[in-house]
Amino acid sequence: KEPGPLLVTGPAGSGKKTFARYFHRLGPHAQQPYIELALGEQDAARRTASIFGEDAEGGAAGSVGYLEMMGEGTLALLHAELLDVHQQIMLATYLKRGWFQRAFGQSRVASKVRIVLVAYGSEDEVLAAFVPELREALAARKLAVPALSSRVSDIPALAEHFLKRQA
Repeated sequence: KEPGPLLVTGPAGSGKKTFARYFHRLGPHAQQPYIELALGEQDAARRTASIFGEDAEGGAAGSVGYLEMMGEGTLALLHAELLDVHQQIMLATYLKRGWFQRAFGQSRVASKVRIVLVAYGSEDEVLAAFVPELREALAARKLAVPALSSRVSDIPALAEHFLKRQA
């Protein structure tokens, strides 16, 4: 029930997103929004603006990112392994200090959004791709979800759950 960030790793189909939603529901702000942002569906510039927002040049209106608009909700970043170095540093700053700067912005924006990074691959592979500052911010809360093929005993309960949802 602590508000810190979480890194969830594992192969495709292992239940990482399901666990991220469960983590949110168990948290202290379960009534707040839960958003899954699919980073693989955006180019790098759009990812930055989606997460952090963007200040426009010349006094034009900028855009607000999820960190600013979600209150005390949970933002799950799917395919977190796609974050570029600049985005990783911006995210590490937010996780360490509780504030961020919009893309092209100068002012600090405070936020209380909880971050769940959902990444595809082994924990070691994913962490090796992250900058040291982000690895440090995630050091205390990591979960490696094993492949479903190694959890065959879970299949009947999962099948029952999904059949009930479809009924």
